[in-house]
Amino acid sequence: MLASTNVDALLERWTRESTDLAERFYCPQLASLTTRHINELREAVRAGEEQTVSLREAARISGYSDGHLGRLVGRGTLRNYGRAHAPKVRITELPQKTQPLRIDGSHNTHSPRKRIVLAACNGSGD
Repeated sequence: MLASTNVDALLERWTRESTDLAERFYCPQLASLTTRHINELREAVRAGEEQTVSLREAARISGYSDGHLGRLVGRGTLRNYGRAHAPKVRITELPQKTQPLRIDGSHNTHSPRKRIVLAACNGSGD
């Protein structure tokens, strides 16, 4: 994940700065505080990566239906972290449904090709 990569890079930079605070600037108290914050952030990120949700909540997050996500769990594509008849999935493992692009400022989400076909069939592009 891109966000995870950014957080990892930030934590690495902060760890180097914490070492500098202790060794170069002789501020062990500030270095200790910085290290504690780094560790708390690492723990929060880890906990977030392990967070599981029901299929209904997963559907709201991913854009896919709970039925589709249930089939993915049944096939083993998504791992079930819950029970047999009450599946739970990790948020970080969910597929994300892409939203159709809006070509113009309207609410028309049809592709240009489909708008041409619609216009030819019923005289309008909407």
